[in-house]
Amino acid sequence: MNDIKTLFPYASDAKLVTEDMCDINGHMNVAYYLEAYDTYSRALFEEIGYSKEYFDEGFSCFAIEDSLRYLKEFLLGEKIYPRFRIHDYNNKLIHIVGVLLNSNDELSSISETIVHSGYEDQKNSRYA
Repeated sequence: MNDIKTLFPYASDAKLVTEDMCDINGHMNVAYYLEAYDTYSRALFEEIGYSKEYFDEGFSCFAIEDSLRYLKEFLLGEKIYPRFRIHDYNNKLIHIVGVLLNSNDELSSISETIVHSGYEDQKNSRYA
């Protein structure tokens, strides 16, 4: 089996599960999983060209589909290790897959996001 860190080469800094992220049971609330994928993938997006300058040029991008799967819970005080990969892309869409690993490098959650680049009524993506 392939090493998960090789399959997901874009790593974000580890994040700590804080009390405000947890539900009454001390588990990370499901809303924070989507927020984690969105927030922790920003460095990847900037690296592939979705910088302030990209948006200043009149281009845009936005998620059109998200799918999350929960495999192991994160508890208060545990660290989250986010990793990402670009699974596929074309001139308008990017398929990003992300994982959240626990401190034992076990898969806790997986996300798939389809991102649309540009608007139909504006300029197409400069990646066309």
